[in-house]
Amino acid sequence: MKEAVKIAKMPILEELGTLKIKLSKEVDLLTETLSKEIHALTTVREAIALEQSNLKELYQINQNAHILAALLKAQKDKSEQFDQTMEEKKEEWDKKLSQIGSATNICPNSLFAAVILAPHSSKFC
Repeated sequence: MKEAVKIAKMPILEELGTLKIKLSKEVDLLTETLSKEIHALTTVREAIALEQSNLKELYQINQNAHILAALLKAQKDKSEQFDQTMEEKKEEWDKKLSQIGSATNICPNSLFAAVILAPHSSKFC
């Protein structure tokens, strides 16, 4: 009877051994799959971090472009204001030259030359 029990236990032991091998192979396969998924996740996280960095850089470039546009507009406005002021000053200067020229009988176009070149002469037209 002991022999019969031994014979009956043999297939069970063989099946347990086979099951143990299959289970070990499945755990190894799961470990390999999990390792690949972890690597893929790490790669995705690195790509996300890189894209976030690129987005921050693009945002900063966009901000700098807006600041530059504002500075250029301010410079253009100041330049136009300066040109307008200079035109007004020129008109005032021409008016004064004309008044001085009328009072001294000197052509307004040559008044400056008359003042610089020949201050004692009375006519330069």
